[in-house]
Amino acid sequence: MQIPSVQIHNSTPESETINTLKALGFDGKLEPARNAVYSQGRKISGNAQGRFNGAVLVNGSFLLDFSFDKMDRVLKNPTMNLSEGVERARDGMITLSELLDGAGYDVDHVKGALKRGFEDALGVDARRGVLTEGGGRTGTAFE
Repeated sequence: MQIPSVQIHNSTPESETINTLKALGFDGKLEPARNAVYSQGRKISGNAQGRFNGAVLVNGSFLLDFSFDKMDRVLKNPTMNLSEGVERARDGMITLSELLDGAGYDVDHVKGALKRGFEDALGVDARRGVLTEGGGRTGTAFE
């Protein structure tokens, strides 16, 4: 499958997330050593990217709401990728719900902010589509 190339300047998965946080009214700071974005001194997003057959594959997280107590119980080392000295996940991570002081959020609004964050950072218009065996794409605007 042939994937069209896109020229991307000075963009990382983290910059898209920082744009999203700004659009939602919050600060965001890149922590390059951890491929993470921090807000109010705590991690809200972890990201990675790789290249495969000429394509850039990006994955990441943006914490809307989360059970830190379960994370501490389930993972062997829940603070492994957090700031040094953090003993519990809750102390080193934050969710959008916490940033909003439990006021709630509209998932569609957050998805729109993420879409715009990526579009602004990449200089593209994102569209929902399906990759086909022939390399073509069909679809409508990404939501």
